[in-house]
Amino acid sequence: MLIIMEDSYVERILLTREKALQIGEDLSEGYKRALGKIYDILYYDMLKEEIMKEFIETSPERVKELKEELKKSPLISKLRKFIKLTGPNEVDINILYIIGDILRNRIIIPYSYYGDLNYKKNLNNLERGLDILLDVHLYLSDLALQVYHNRLALPNFNQSMTEIKDLMYRTNQNVDKETLISLAKKEAVLRCVKNTVYDLFENPDKYQQLIKKDNYLDEILNTYCK
Repeated sequence: MLIIMEDSYVERILLTREKALQIGEDLSEGYKRALGKIYDILYYDMLKEEIMKEFIETSPERVKELKEELKKSPLISKLRKFIKLTGPNEVDINILYIIGDILRNRIIIPYSYYGDLNYKKNLNNLERGLDILLDVHLYLSDLALQVYHNRLALPNFNQSMTEIKDLMYRTNQNVDKETLISLAKKEAVLRCVKNTVYDLFENPDKYQQLIKKDNYLDEILNTYCK
């Protein structure tokens, strides 16, 4: 039987396909940038022997000490193990950017520029946090999928919707209701992921106790997704 489709239907299918391809390309590029940032921080900033230009104003001795500390640390092997679990999706991209931010702004910059010995605690927390992240990564990915497929509503969704509407108004953008809901879901998920992962690296002991609870997902929702 010959099925004749209306032109508008065909156009919608094509537009949906083009949109999906564009989203895929954007996620792929975002993933590459996130990985590239971590690589640059570790390899160009820390693991090469010469001192980079951006560290000229720092103490050469401290930079050298930090390089040696990172070379001895299990951080890189743990990070490599975690990266194997990731892919070009919004959750993983944001987690990788958080790791890069902690590396630079809580470890490298504080000690190289200011001699802040708290970097050792932050490095240890990052190492231990990566071990925990190996266990909870699947939960965070699943949480996002449940939200995107309307099987789970986050407590912070209404707040995210309000903020997205305000942003659309301030930037004079006019989008349909479906797009607004999609953007609000994304904002709510990424805020939840951000709060969860930063606290995981800040307080690995507390988080280790959290994941032992039977209602772990409820704990995430009530603690980090408001």
